[in-house]
Amino acid sequence: MEDVTTTVPFSSLQKDLKAGDEVRILLGDHEGVMGWVVNQDEDYVCVFNDRTGTEIEVSPGIVQFFTSPFVFGTESSELKAPFTDAQKRVMKGDSNSHLVGKQVMVTKGDFRGYRGRIKSTVSEKRVLVELKARVI
Repeated sequence: MEDVTTTVPFSSLQKDLKAGDEVRILLGDHEGVMGWVVNQDEDYVCVFNDRTGTEIEVSPGIVQFFTSPFVFGTESSELKAPFTDAQKRVMKGDSNSHLVGKQVMVTKGDFRGYRGRIKSTVSEKRVLVELKARVI
């Protein structure tokens, strides 16, 4: 069987963390801390925080994929008129585009149990996932 690419609802996916993923901690004593996954198993994920140089062990259920925003310097004397609403919409882009390239596992539907990589976003609720073939 070859790899399959299909659209999948976000609600049918769970993150498949691996070393090097950038994440943010959502709950607990370390809420809001951002860092990189350096180790993980089913029960915990170890996140390295480069600001403090520490490693934090938390449940994988309380982290989410995160990508630091790209920040532009705005102190240019060449800034002209404010952006139009149409220009702002184009610049905002897709709110889920940071998930492209992330590893996921399908938890519902015909492809339940398959692992794959998000190739692109289709809408606010669906993504295109390249699923890895399974040999049974």
